[in-house]
Amino acid sequence: MIIRLANVKQVLSIVVAVTVFNTTIGFLNGLGIVMTLIGGACYSYVDLREKNQRMRPMTPAMPLPSPPGTGTASEKEELLNVRIV
Repeated sequence: MIIRLANVKQVLSIVVAVTVFNTTIGFLNGLGIVMTLIGGACYSYVDLREKNQRMRPMTPAMPLPSPPGTGTASEKEELLNVRIV
């Protein structure tokens, strides 16, 4: 799994702020920090997935028909043996 720099920066800024300002983290502060980190991770995941989809070449959902005259002999025989009802 790829660790995004933004997520590392978030964690580092929280750790530095708690250390520098000597902040005690209570239940609600901890819950807010966890929610922020989870939201950042979810955003990074979606962003990375969308970038990968844009980079992937698009393939058609259905195979394209081959040009006339390029089919195999059995395919040509099947076309000739079509019954008209």
